[in-house]
Amino acid sequence: MKKIYTYILLTTLTTLSTACMELQLELEQRYNEIYDVDAKNIQDEKSSVRTNNPKKTDKNDLMSQLYQVARNLDYRFDSSLITTHKSLINFITLMNEVKRHRISEYDMVRFISQQSDYYTPVTFYFHCLKKYNAAKEKLPFTAHELDNELCLDNDLAQLFRIQYKYYSIEDIQKKLTSCPAYINLIDTLRVAANSDSYSGNHYVLYTCLWYSGTKNLFNGYPEYYNIITNFDDFYSEAYKNLCADYDSIYNFINLIACIKNIEIGHIKKIKNKNETEKHYFFSVYFFSKILNHNPIQEIIGIKYNPLNEDSISMSTKHRMALIYKCIELYQYHQKNLYNKKTPTGKQLKAFLSFQRLDISLPDGFDKRVFNENEYAFKQFHELSENIATINNANDAAREQTVKKILNEI
Repeated sequence: MKKIYTYILLTTLTTLSTACMELQLELEQRYNEIYDVDAKNIQDEKSSVRTNNPKKTDKNDLMSQLYQVARNLDYRFDSSLITTHKSLINFITLMNEVKRHRISEYDMVRFISQQSDYYTPVTFYFHCLKKYNAAKEKLPFTAHELDNELCLDNDLAQLFRIQYKYYSIEDIQKKLTSCPAYINLIDTLRVAANSDSYSGNHYVLYTCLWYSGTKNLFNGYPEYYNIITNFDDFYSEAYKNLCADYDSIYNFINLIACIKNIEIGHIKKIKNKNETEKHYFFSVYFFSKILNHNPIQEIIGIKYNPLNEDSISMSTKHRMALIYKCIELYQYHQKNLYNKKTPTGKQLKAFLSFQRLDISLPDGFDKRVFNENEYAFKQFHELSENIATINNANDAAREQTVKKILNEI
């Protein structure tokens, strides 16, 4: 009987042991299945993150986000405003982040150009930023410092004895004294954003940089050698270009060059004179001819004015004669003192924009068009200011000036 019990006990233990082993194997198998599924899910999630992460794969999305940040900058660009520094530091930091994805400032300009059919000053923000980044100047502060280390209430800080890096905007500005590139960036961004004063010039510079090239600076002006055949033609065209804007002045200069070649051939007294005498004689002759010009024509006994009454008024003649005198003096100095070329009106606009923005120019751009040793940018701008003085004077003052000039010659 004892043997039977012993046998039954051993059989039961063996069965239990076998069951335990089978259970262990089943648990291990189940565990492995669960682990494999989790591992696969984790791997899939990582793969999904890599695929959907715009910072790594979607450059257009990155550039679109940066463009929006640039558009939302505090356009006042005032160093006495904390909002200027917060938005600008964020802008600079984000630009440096996207550079790790091989996106440059010029890539951003091209991207913006493709997004819109009209000019926006934001394009020049990136030009200005490229010049700043090239200086490799350390940022004056971080976004975290501006958010957490600028004290908003000095009384509370004193009450709880809390220390801050900056207690006022004056402390911020003191820090900027050691950051000249950052200060210059704010100044040039303010110029870029000032559409009221410079937008026309900025637009000309923008188009020649990113669309038409430098040829656009020299195209689009009338071919007066095909238009001007006599003094009446000159007077009619000159009347259209009496304003002080650069394009009108450039046209007036070309008109004088055309009519001078024609008129000199008609003046017998000038043939045997030297260059100085020719210049003086023609200056006097042409000044007087403008004042005495009468475009009235007669057809079948009927007299008529091919222009309009204002064009032949003495006020207009005085204005035109004085503008001619100014241009004649400018050309004399150009030939005898400066020996520089006269820039076109568009060329001067683009140069002034380039100079005020203080930006870098893209590789491949013909920088010779902005060479101050070759072109009379400064002198042409001064000529514009002188003609503006003539136009702003009243009729009595212009008449008095004309009489004085006539008395002296």
